Amino acid sequence: MRHFLDTWDWSVDELKNMIDLAFLLKRLDKQGACPELLKGISLGMIFAEQSTRTRVSFEVALEKLGGHALYLRPGEIHLGTGYEGSYDTAKVLSRFLDCVLIRDLDHDSVMSYAKYSDVPVINAMTAYLHPCQAMCDLMTVMEHKPKDKDLKDITLFWVGPTDVEETGANAVSQLFPRLGMSVIYASPEGYTLTDEEAEPSMRAAEEGMGRFIRTTEPEKYIGEADFVYTGCLYYPGYFEEQKEERMKLFIPRYHVNMDLMKKAQPHAKFMHYLPALRDVDVTSEVMDSDYSIVFDQAENRLYSEMAILCTLLYPGLKQASEDLKRHGKAEAEALLSRCLS
Repeated sequence: MRHFLDTWDWSVDELKNMIDLAFLLKRLDKQGACPELLKGISLGMIFAEQSTRTRVSFEVALEKLGGHALYLRPGEIHLGTGYEGSYDTAKVLSRFLDCVLIRDLDHDSVMSYAKYSDVPVINAMTAYLHPCQAMCDLMTVMEHKPKDKDLKDITLFWVGPTDVEETGANAVSQLFPRLGMSVIYASPEGYTLTDEEAEPSMRAAEEGMGRFIRTTEPEKYIGEADFVYTGCLYYPGYFEEQKEERMKLFIPRYHVNMDLMKKAQPHAKFMHYLPALRDVDVTSEVMDSDYSIVFDQAENRLYSEMAILCTLLYPGLKQASEDLKRHGKAEAEALLSRCLS
């Protein structure tokens, strides 16, 4: 049994296979021929934080694959109430469900739950990593990169906050360089990874012979950008007390606007994991322009997550023979006849 907690837990070849599967499932789904590869599979989705894309896409993903997802909201289950902890909850849910997905900003809580779970666990975002977003981003880059460019020739330029709490940036920088790509962070002093925090990203670059660069000078590297990516400058409930300080510090130098996009490669595309604060993280002019692929990116959450689910769950799927199904149905009907007679 394997979990999907961190892309480091999977080899580059395995991750590429997942993306190949995601593209296949996308093509088949568009043709109305999505295969029910996970018929009868159940997924429990525990969200301690708000979610639009992750919750909806995973629920729809499993439905399309023939399974069923249950939304388990904090306050409606005992986990997190102080009444029942990770161990007991994980052991009980493992008896009911085939897989559990968790979004909780407490990274250690998700890792602890996975340690005790007897079924696969998917990290749906912590305050440290968002591996599902990284897979969606990889799929989107592969879909929109120039046809004459290999992945090793692609540069993703992330401008804005890139510290360890920017989970989207953190996940991308630990994945993309493993495939030979370049990831460049452009942030003011104090808003990027420390040397210690950057170690996994540097290791990724060493493994895949890609590049991971941190800079305070966005002008120096923007001309290399095939993709320009940003995240949230602040978010309702997060960094709101720093709102004025951040806006003064990041805008306009570390901010995605049309002037910045025009300095990137002519084919460059704009990415954001969403939700985006329009005219704060990025101008609406860019968000609604031909540069923007943010909604393609959001759609690819569905198909990359379908591939993750299939990779985790299909190998252990019980495939009963038609004879066993017929025999079992006959036995059940006979017992029901006795009960109802």
